[in-house]
Amino acid sequence: MIEAYAMPPSVAPGERVTVCIRSDRATTMCVFRAGSRPERMREYALTPVAAGDQRLEIEIPGTWRSGIYVVVLQHPHEVNMRLDARDARALLVVRPRLAQSPMLYNVPLFTYHAYNVGQAIDVDGTCLYNTGKSVSMERCGGGIGGHLWDERNVDVYDPSSPRQSFAHWDARAIAWLERNRYDLDYCCDLDLHRNPSLLSGYRLLLAFGHHEYWTMEMRAHLDAFIERGGNAAFFTGNTCFFRAHYDDATQRLSRFGRWCDDPEERTFGVSYRFGGGKWIGGRPPTGFCVERSHWIFEQCPVRTGDVFGEEERIIGYECDGSPVSPPPGFTALAQASIAHWPVHDGSGEINEGARATLGVLERGGTLFTAGTVDWARALGSSEPTVVQITSNVINRLSLS
Repeated sequence: MIEAYAMPPSVAPGERVTVCIRSDRATTMCVFRAGSRPERMREYALTPVAAGDQRLEIEIPGTWRSGIYVVVLQHPHEVNMRLDARDARALLVVRPRLAQSPMLYNVPLFTYHAYNVGQAIDVDGTCLYNTGKSVSMERCGGGIGGHLWDERNVDVYDPSSPRQSFAHWDARAIAWLERNRYDLDYCCDLDLHRNPSLLSGYRLLLAFGHHEYWTMEMRAHLDAFIERGGNAAFFTGNTCFFRAHYDDATQRLSRFGRWCDDPEERTFGVSYRFGGGKWIGGRPPTGFCVERSHWIFEQCPVRTGDVFGEEERIIGYECDGSPVSPPPGFTALAQASIAHWPVHDGSGEINEGARATLGVLERGGTLFTAGTVDWARALGSSEPTVVQITSNVINRLSLS
């Protein structure tokens, strides 16, 4: 087994990153940029060491575009070059020095690490869902190259990769975005946490998949951006459910409970508290029912009262609903009841309200929420309404 991680996990061109490697077999390290298809960037030679530990420091070339880069470690007999794997991989975000696009894509690094148990899934691997009080960012995994706490619960609609991994949601979304000629800048949770001015050069913050863990700093920086007239699009579910704390001195992430004093729906308009999830097995066909006309539905093959995404099981595996009394400025545009989901066997949970809500929150700028984790999967399968809504939201909010 080959272990690796990159520190820091996010760098700009011209900066240096250290790839920490544990293996006495790996002989080369290749770096690929993820996109509509993997782009091979550079290969580095490794010197095998008896103890199996080495650190390779590299400088990010100034010619590398902002993006998500995957470090692939190989030994002499390896022929599998797929980007996703449970070992011999590491994730690296290359952010721009200055904004090059009106859109910034955020990768949920903190959520990746919350579920990551590294290599020891059956031995002593810790995460925020078993015995771990906090988890280090200095370990393999964190989106790729490690095991996930819940990987035994295979996604029956996409068994090709575990949930909580880069390949499962983010890679699908990024491939679609770049294939459709959207020019993006990239960052991760750690950048949004550390840098209060990160969003100042952008019109739109973009996210897909599962963004469950937020620090107070991340949320404050997003709130300030929206209040200044910036926009955000969260094609996500179970968003901002847990308050997290990141310690710069130890580079460790911990969970600080719920947002009881400042409920997350104030920022996003929705919460998992009013939705729910089904983690194990299949889900009943459930789609969004359009409740009112709106610009996000322009050129969509649906009208008020129509349902979309049902065949794709777009609702799930976790979803967020709006409260009975939504925050000022929030408008629910489409909803889906999940009250009929069979979870009495412990395969999921249904919360108060039991619905997924797609809507917009107007508060200076506009925040769009899809209210479901599985939006990227439906987008990747080219469901026509999902594709058109995604295009409408991005095209409008990146320019307004």
